[in-house]
Amino acid sequence: MLKFDSTNYFKQDFSLPSPLIRYLMINSDSENLKNLYKTCKYFYSKLQINIIDYICLEDVENFEKDPLGPHDIELLNHHLDKLPNNLWLAGNILLANDINISQFFSKIARCDLFKITLALDTKFTINDLTFLTRSGNVKEVTIYHTIYSSNDSDEKVPLEDILSHLSNADFIQIMHGIFTKDTMKKLMELNFQRKFTDFSLLEINHYQMPNANLIDEFLKKNLKDRAYLELSFIDAEENRLFKSQIFEKIDAWFPEERKPQTFPKEFVSE
Repeated sequence: MLKFDSTNYFKQDFSLPSPLIRYLMINSDSENLKNLYKTCKYFYSKLQINIIDYICLEDVENFEKDPLGPHDIELLNHHLDKLPNNLWLAGNILLANDINISQFFSKIARCDLFKITLALDTKFTINDLTFLTRSGNVKEVTIYHTIYSSNDSDEKVPLEDILSHLSNADFIQIMHGIFTKDTMKKLMELNFQRKFTDFSLLEINHYQMPNANLIDEFLKKNLKDRAYLELSFIDAEENRLFKSQIFEKIDAWFPEERKPQTFPKEFVSE
């Protein structure tokens, strides 16, 4: 992290006009802003924005990335007060265990993530997901927990509301996704910018068993050739029944290279 002491500094004169300097500061992406910071402390002193390429917050020291780069942070959740303000999240985020979401979000000035991993015990809402994905640049998402409609409600958000925030992602892994009677119809209405290379829905929960024909249609529309595909339900009998149904559907795909790389192994009923 950059630190700047504004005492005893000299005013910087640039060869470029001041309006152009201001334009560069305001409109630079994170990589270009890093380069500006390297050229002169003036830019950081004016903006005070801390660019983060990777951030991991969890309860135990089980950090995965080693060594850390100059724009990486690994921090225990109870040390959240040590996190600087005015963060620009520009890469990869991992949030796990119990964390004060509102306190963490209050420190973020800009969110431009491409990879999100969530394994939280804290209640996490659809508005929280909207905040993290608002740039529209997220490519990889892994969610290990339920997402709720609000902090004051125990209503669980259905799968289509989650996927609607991930239109540019090609790697999606979601546990405990909720299917309602309208989920498949709404999923078919979504337009994704990229074909899925990895699409996993694990321990699916549902209020109505999803229609195998519509799932088959959705997968054929959105899966890349030889994609990784995994689908499973919480209930063992429902899981067996669904896998037998979807096995027949995928087995009929043509040409052969369209079929997921996980077929037939992941779709054989046990």
